[in-house]
Amino acid sequence: MAAAVLRSLGELGSRRVWLCDSFRGIPPPIATQKAVNIDKTAWRKGLGNDNSPALARTRATRLGFDEASVRIAPGWFNESLPRLAQSNGVAWRIAVLRLDGDTYFSTLEALEALYDRVPPGGFVVVDDYMDWRGCFDAISDFRRKRDIYDPLVTVYHAPEASGEILRGVYWRKDHSPCGDGSPAIRWHSTDPDLPRLYYSGHHVANATDADRWFFNPVDTRAALHKCARSAAGARDPGGFEVGTKVGGRQA
Repeated sequence: MAAAVLRSLGELGSRRVWLCDSFRGIPPPIATQKAVNIDKTAWRKGLGNDNSPALARTRATRLGFDEASVRIAPGWFNESLPRLAQSNGVAWRIAVLRLDGDTYFSTLEALEALYDRVPPGGFVVVDDYMDWRGCFDAISDFRRKRDIYDPLVTVYHAPEASGEILRGVYWRKDHSPCGDGSPAIRWHSTDPDLPRLYYSGHHVANATDADRWFFNPVDTRAALHKCARSAAGARDPGGFEVGTKVGGRQA
C-alpha cells in the first residue's frame, strides 16, 4: 500500500519502501529482559509465522512492484535494522517509520535503530499503541528518554465518520502534527465525538483504563491528541495549552 501511494504520487522512482520482518513471528524475551506478561507469551501465538520473504516478494510483484521499489529485510529487528541503517549510509533518511512490532523490545529496538534516520517533519506511526502494553511502554520510555514532546495524535481523524476505532497513534518529528495547520488538541474521555476505543486484554480493558493511560496522563507526552479545526493557540476544555515543545521550547 505504501508503494502504491508513492506510485500514485509519481514518487516511486525517487523513493523506495522497505519491508522489515522476522518472518519467524515474535521472538521470546531473553532472561535479562524485563517483559510484561503478554510479551512473555507472545512468541507462542504464531503471529506472522505463515509469511516468508518469498511470499512477500510474490505479492509485491503481483502488484507491479519490483525489487528496486520494494525491498525486503528479513531478520530479528535487533540484528536486521542496525544492519539496514549501516548499509544505506549516513545520508539515508526515512520519511515514514511505521512500527508494528507488538512487544516492548521489538518496538524499542526499531526506534533505537531507525529513529535518528527520520528527519524533522517525518512521521512515526505506531500500530499497537493502545492494545499492546509492551508497545505502549516502549513508546513512553523512548520519548521520555529522548525528551520528545511532539504530540501523540490519534490515527482516527474524522469525528463525523462512523465505525472507526481509536487504536494507533503517530507523531511528526519536530514539526506541527496537523498537516492543514490546525492545532493539536488533547482528547478528553467525555468528548462527544470520541470514537469507539479498541479494548484489549493486553492493555486497555475498559474506559477507566483508557482514562488512566491516554486521556488523563500525568506526563503530557503520553496524552492523546486530535487534529482539530479551530483557531491556532486554542485551549482544550481542560485548559491544556495547544502546542508542542521542540528543543525544550514551547512552539
